[in-house]
Amino acid sequence: MSEILRKRTDETQWQYVKRITDNRKEYDMDYSEWAKAICDYDCSSDNGRKAYYIVKPLLEQLDDEMVQLVANAQSESAGSELMLDIEAKKRELFKERVRLQDVQREINTRLRWEARWEALAEAIVEAMKAKPTLNIVHKKVDSDVEACLILSDWHLGLGIDTPHNHFNQEVATKRVEHLIAETTKYCKMHNVKTLNIDICGDILSGLIHTTTRIYQQMDIVEQVGFACELISLTIEALAPSVEHIRLHSVTGNHDRINANYKEHLHEENFTRLIEWGVTARTGMEFEKSGVDQEIEVYTLGNGRVVALEHGHNCKKPQDAVKNLSEYLNMDVDYVHLGHFHNFQTVYNTVINGCLCGSDTFANRQRYNNDPSQTLVVYYADGSRVLHEIILK
Repeated sequence: MSEILRKRTDETQWQYVKRITDNRKEYDMDYSEWAKAICDYDCSSDNGRKAYYIVKPLLEQLDDEMVQLVANAQSESAGSELMLDIEAKKRELFKERVRLQDVQREINTRLRWEARWEALAEAIVEAMKAKPTLNIVHKKVDSDVEACLILSDWHLGLGIDTPHNHFNQEVATKRVEHLIAETTKYCKMHNVKTLNIDICGDILSGLIHTTTRIYQQMDIVEQVGFACELISLTIEALAPSVEHIRLHSVTGNHDRINANYKEHLHEENFTRLIEWGVTARTGMEFEKSGVDQEIEVYTLGNGRVVALEHGHNCKKPQDAVKNLSEYLNMDVDYVHLGHFHNFQTVYNTVINGCLCGSDTFANRQRYNNDPSQTLVVYYADGSRVLHEIILK
């Protein structure tokens, strides 16, 4: 048998039989040779011819059905691919719908917080306006001495009852009264002309920690109202001992109106509410340098620059003067911080104590310190005197 009549390695038996049958004449094959080639059947030429005319139309009929089967298979495959494509698009649409729902949920949450913020701000300001403006009376002082009273970490609203410390609304009021008396004494002692009141954050217990809120004895509206009144009365009580009072403030981490740090806006914080309330009650405005809500800068009468920061973003207090000078692109001489609840001074940075004193967490860590606030007296020659005012 010639090579062309042999089955090729790339042919199926069906393809080989069809090729041999379709090309019998071209291959010059006798019918008996054809029968021998397709099924190894030995027969006469006449018998082979009869078989040929049976097989050839059968092959043509089966070939048509095979073409239709392939077409149907391809159609089904295309349909399956179409269904898969539709399912993939449905999944993408579902994911997009979920993403849009998440975005809308975030927008709704933002709107709810804004509504609460606006309602709370309006309630606080109206409550302060309903009270008569305090009569702020100063006295003439013949000196150029200036002082800074650092107020931070009062955590009003928090209830503490440990073997080392007891703190509530009444205790806070008594400690502030003690602070006023000591500050008045030192202002007279140093003949202070101008008193800067530096509010360095966390005056309220706030909303940010569930564990903190468990120990709270006042809701947030009561905390803000109480803070506004207590600070306003402090200003009124200190005014007669000095000629001028300047007000400055920055926000702390407990002052966030939204517990979620990523979702909160710096402009919406309880410090702003306290500022509005105190201004409404005293008629005095807070000085603003325009840096941001967390950093405030002002210049003393002797030309030295003081920067305020709460301290929750300050990893190394010893580098605070250097870091803030670089950040503000100006020379900062002194930094006043809160946050750490423990009085100390390092490299011209004064770290304030706290009004509330050691809480349950500090007690568990065997770390207890006396409640305190700080008065810093600055003289014209650049010297200064620090007073840690213990508030037991």
